[in-house]
Amino acid sequence: MRDADLAVPATAMYGWNTSLADNSIDLATVGQAMHWFDLKRTRNEFVRVLRSGGWCAVIYNNRRMAGDAFQEGYEKILVEYGTDYGAVRGSYLTEERLAAFFVPDAMSSAVFANSQQLTLEALQGRILSSSYMPQPGHPHYSEMSRTIKDLFSENETGGHVRMEYDCVVCYGYLS
Repeated sequence: MRDADLAVPATAMYGWNTSLADNSIDLATVGQAMHWFDLKRTRNEFVRVLRSGGWCAVIYNNRRMAGDAFQEGYEKILVEYGTDYGAVRGSYLTEERLAAFFVPDAMSSAVFANSQQLTLEALQGRILSSSYMPQPGHPHYSEMSRTIKDLFSENETGGHVRMEYDCVVCYGYLS
């Protein structure tokens, strides 16, 4: 099999239109973007393309929102300055919603701690990459930028802060 045979076409929008052949794969995987998917349509598509006994794995990172001053300060910045952070946060998948995705089959899960070491520039980029955060020109951008710099300077060690995550892997059969 060629690598090109494994690629999903660019026209495959979300998880419910892969254009893969029926019963053609052994493992369907999806990452962080799963919260954008229509779960019922995606499940139907995965069942269609999986061979009998096929597996599904959903892998995503949950940022820790508490545990130390940096994690708590970062969350406070998102809550205080995020334009629609609450709505976006509410759309994330919970293990309960994912377990429902696997029904009538059982879902198993595993959690792995991981982290990112961020410089000030990387931290600023991380925050600005979120669609719900003020961008240059927004009335709260300058104040938010100062708050980020303050959080960094209060918590950095060796020019870095540590963003903590739990990598959650939910997996099982889909029938």
